[in-house]
Parts: sequence; structure tokens; C-alpha cells
Amino acid sequence: MRSPTDIMNRIAELLLQDGFCEPTHGIYVKIWDKTWRGWLAVDPGSHLLIPTVGVFSDELLNMRGCALKKLGVSEKKRRDGPPLIQLNLQQLIEGDDNFMSQISWSYTGKALKQSVADDLVYCFRKKAYPYIDAHVSYAAVLDAVKKGRGSLSIQFYLPMILIKLGLIDDLSKLVDAHWARIVSADMSVNYGQYVNALLELNGLKA
Repeated sequence: MRSPTDIMNRIAELLLQDGFCEPTHGIYVKIWDKTWRGWLAVDPGSHLLIPTVGVFSDELLNMRGCALKKLGVSEKKRRDGPPLIQLNLQQLIEGDDNFMSQISWSYTGKALKQSVADDLVYCFRKKAYPYIDAHVSYAAVLDAVKKGRGSLSIQFYLPMILIKLGLIDDLSKLVDAHWARIVSADMSVNYGQYVNALLELNGLKA
């Protein structure tokens, strides 16, 4: 039996070899394409691991920061995301018999072995990396969101994606549905104010 710390250290070691950094424990980020970042997370435990996959965009993080600043709110930019879309690694593997035997991180009632780290990173490389490759565009992220794969944070970034894609009618419906929702940590900015600031930043009429 190896401790969760040993397993997580091995996962980090292998992902660092692939160019990822670990800005927060258990979260791994890599520059993927221009402003896009690949995002991997592993929730550790002694009897199971929960690995997830996603992407985020520095451009959108910066745009959010500018919109909030315009409204008098300052928020520190994070280095670990948040992801726009999020998917459990096992969902990418299910149905592929070539990889099912590698899923050694699920709960079985027994403590995890050290080899689970290599199994997990092998599946990241074969399944998660291609998924990230396929989702480093606003259109691909929006399509994933429509399939129910949006993260908890997508509500803050979806307006920007719709603006970037020119889907202003869809943006109007989104605002109508969520106008009063609070979008800043200090509770001072609602959804409507936030979207109006985003529109102005993009040279559009609020």
C-alpha cells in the first residue's frame, strides 16, 4: 500500500514531464494553443481517485477581469482555471475495451497501489489530451456546454463566448434568464451589469 501523497507525487512527476505545471495541489495546467490551457484535476484518496479533464482560456479570464474592473471590482486572476468545461476521465474511456482494464483508480474496497498513478496518466495521455485538442475553440466549448459538460464556472464565461461567436440573440435570452444573478465575489455586480460591461468592452451596444 502506498500513501495518497506518494501516488499524487508520481502523477505530478509524470504530468510535469508532459509540460504541465501544478499551480494548486491536484490541479495541472498546460499551455495548449495560444491563449488556451489544458486543465486536468485529480481528487485524491486512499481508496479511489477522481480525475477530470477540461480547458480554459486566458483571453476569457482577462476579459472577465476587465469587465469587473470597469464596474469597480478587482479580482485576482487565477492560474488554475477555472475550467469552462469539465468531464470525468472515466466518461472518455467507457465503451473502449482497450482502456477499461487501465481504470485502476475506481473504488474496490482495497487501498490503491502505486501503479495507479501510471495507469491514470497513461489514460490522460491517450484520452484526455485528444479531448483537450478538440476543445480549444469557442465553438467546441459551446457545443460541449450544450451536451451538459459545462463546468460550474461556465455561467461567468458563456456570455463572452456568445459575444465572440456573434450569437447576440442567444446572449439576450441568457441575460433575461439570469439578470439578477450575482457574479462578483463582493456581491456587488449582477449578471445584467456584467454582460453590459462585456458588450461595451467589445465595442457593442449594451
